[in-house]
Amino acid sequence: MTRDEFRSFYEQSIIIIAKEICQKNNSAQEAGNSTIVLCLKDRSENADSLYEDYIAKKNMLKLVIKGSFYEANGTPFHLDHHKLAACLTWAVASARLIYSPSMDEPFEQVLETGDLHRANEELAFRSGINFLIQFMIDNESDPKGKENLLKTLDEKSFCYPEPLQSVGYFDSAVRGLFFSSISYGINPILLANVFFLLETQYYLVNRLQPPLSLQTHIH
Repeated sequence: MTRDEFRSFYEQSIIIIAKEICQKNNSAQEAGNSTIVLCLKDRSENADSLYEDYIAKKNMLKLVIKGSFYEANGTPFHLDHHKLAACLTWAVASARLIYSPSMDEPFEQVLETGDLHRANEELAFRSGINFLIQFMIDNESDPKGKENLLKTLDEKSFCYPEPLQSVGYFDSAVRGLFFSSISYGINPILLANVFFLLETQYYLVNRLQPPLSLQTHIH
């Protein structure tokens, strides 16, 4: 993904999700159901700094997995789209694009505000899902398959497993990201496996033929 492509994704996805999260929280604050106001660090340099951090995290993961940017025969080593989505999620969570100007001690107060502590992790996870969706559509080579994805696949229609407990899968995933962020850090390899399973779930639930690259993993 080039810098210009990333900037387009930033403006058309990440910023829109972030504004939606802030607006939802601030509407609740006006109604007396929230104690803080959330704001977005919407500066022009955010996209470039986020892109650079994404590239740095991607290169770090390459070295961890392969130990080199190249295969033994000299061809470039590429990460699959699940790992790229994980690196994007990791970078967005690290950027902390959502903040509260009223907080003197942001970290401690965020821990005490219930669901509000997850704002940046929700932004990160939803951005990663949208990143994954974009790759799923772009990687579909069959015209009919691509047409089906364009008609049915977006963030709101994405399939999540139905948990047995009252807390939904999405909420559990977001909270898991938050606690990873404040403890040992986000593990991009585990997160990539989450994205792989969610993509697999989408094809199985909708009875769609998965691409060959995914079938080799499923079977």
